[in-house]
Amino acid sequence: MVEREASIVRVADTQLDLPPGSPAATESHAMTMDADYTLWGVWPHMHNLGKELRVTANHRGSESCLAQVNRYQFHWQRFAFYEQPLRVLAGDVLRITCTYDTTSRDTTTRWGFGTDDEMCIGFFYITRTDEVDGAGVGLQRSSSSSESRSSSSAMEGIRTSR
Repeated sequence: MVEREASIVRVADTQLDLPPGSPAATESHAMTMDADYTLWGVWPHMHNLGKELRVTANHRGSESCLAQVNRYQFHWQRFAFYEQPLRVLAGDVLRITCTYDTTSRDTTTRWGFGTDDEMCIGFFYITRTDEVDGAGVGLQRSSSSSESRSSSSAMEGIRTSR
């Protein structure tokens, strides 16, 4: 028996246009939530040029960090689950910002599925909040949100907000 249906949604910048020779080429994409959701986990994803990745939620002008990866490693191919689920509301904006080191390239790098291409994606494991019966906890909406290490040792560089 399924207690509540979960989904995986993505916040992704599929229009990547990374210039060659840059130590810090940055791209960003935002998505507005259409309903209230509980976020259970995040999977940040880039390819070999990926350097840093940040996912934030903006609620009425107040920004909270949902995931921060300061030294991205391509082999981190799994979800990191939050110690406590997070709630986002209809109208909140999720934004992903990815930074790449393209100093090894002499041509523009674009979105693609090959490891020589790049991606900028935050996958979220979610449930509709109205199906959760209040199991989710509210996001810390202050700019000084506390952070803790993910419990997943294979993704030890990922920091997720509580």
